[in-house]
Amino acid sequence: MKNIIIVAYAIVLLVSCNSENKQNIEESTSNYLDAVEQMKSSDVQKITALEVIDVDSYTYLKVDENGKKFWMAIMSRPVEKGKQYYYKESIMMYDFASKQLNRTFDSIMFITDFSDQPFVDNDIAHEDSKKIKTDNPQNKAISIDLPKGGISLADIYKNKDQYDGKSVVVRGVVVKMNEMIMGKNWIHLQDGSNHEGFFDLTITTKEAFEYALGDTITFQGNIALNKDFGAGYKYDIIMEEGHLKK
Repeated sequence: MKNIIIVAYAIVLLVSCNSENKQNIEESTSNYLDAVEQMKSSDVQKITALEVIDVDSYTYLKVDENGKKFWMAIMSRPVEKGKQYYYKESIMMYDFASKQLNRTFDSIMFITDFSDQPFVDNDIAHEDSKKIKTDNPQNKAISIDLPKGGISLADIYKNKDQYDGKSVVVRGVVVKMNEMIMGKNWIHLQDGSNHEGFFDLTITTKEAFEYALGDTITFQGNIALNKDFGAGYKYDIIMEEGHLKK
């Protein structure tokens, strides 16, 4: 439930805030704190995309789930009409006003975990860096300046042997968060850079979340290569023991 509360806060933040270090997120005139109905499902849901509408930071989808048609919103990614997709955790919002679309949705479901492949063992962190290419696509609207003394994610992937075992500083937009899997919090960052299709860095930390989806944050941690946590948790590149730099 704590994870859902964090996600609910993230959605409120995403649809109501603009700042220099955040993506251009659309505003809404709804009263979000009153409108949000928290929902959590442990089951993977399968849907078919019927309509696809892309805006700056969201992809809006009209979907069919076992004959039930409804709207959902995900962070921007390619989606094909007529194709099947899978989702897990969601938050329902009512009377959601989208200024970019100039329409109000009676209800819309915001999805935090969305994939074109079935999820495995209920663990969203269960993905190696190769799967990131499809499961967590690059948000091309992201463009982040390097932090002082920091490096880009593309540089890490390009020169991974050079950074193996080294402490580095990165800055990026939070595109995924998962709480307390295998005793760690898991974060995915993107900074807009890309090396041969690799653009998303997974970070593990034992620090509590002090940020939300869509926030731009700076992290320092140790780069590890070919990390195998067991039970299928394998990463070509990962940042461990990360801590937030303020």
